[in-house]
Parts: sequence; structure tokens; C-alpha cells
Amino acid sequence: MSGIMESMAARFSLPEDLAPGVPRVTLTGGREVRVENQRCLLSFSSEEVEIGCGKLRLRIRGSDLLLRGMEREELWITGTICSVEVEGG
Repeated sequence: MSGIMESMAARFSLPEDLAPGVPRVTLTGGREVRVENQRCLLSFSSEEVEIGCGKLRLRIRGSDLLLRGMEREELWITGTICSVEVEGG
């Protein structure tokens, strides 16, 4: 199903951040990360968080990291954010 949605998004020239299923990461002041369209929390510690986002994997590194909230497709992490890395694709 996601292949169909990606194809439609490309056909209608939608910006990638509006395409269904594409992860959207919002970093606020180095103290909070919000991840939309995530699939699963792969690992979590106070220094590193790994998040599965379909074909992509996000790795957030920092200190005093806390999972502030998690819903079906969205989560919030707070703490001192040092880096956000993307793998896969």
C-alpha cells in the first residue's frame, strides 16, 4: 500500500514531507525531538534512541534522554540532543 501512496505523491508532485509514510523529524532547540510516521521503538537508553521508520532507521544521541510521549505513529524525546542520524533508504 505504501508503494501506491508514494507513487501517487510523486505523480502529483507533492513535497516529500507531505507524502504518506515518510518520517518527519522536528528538532526544537536541541532539547526535544518529535518523530512522526515512526513504526517502532527499536532501542532506548538515556544516551541513544533507535527508531524504526519503515525502510529508514533514526538514531538519536545525547544525554538525559527521556521518552516523553508515544502514540501509534508519533513520539517525543526530550533531553540534551547531540545528533540525529538517518540510516537506510
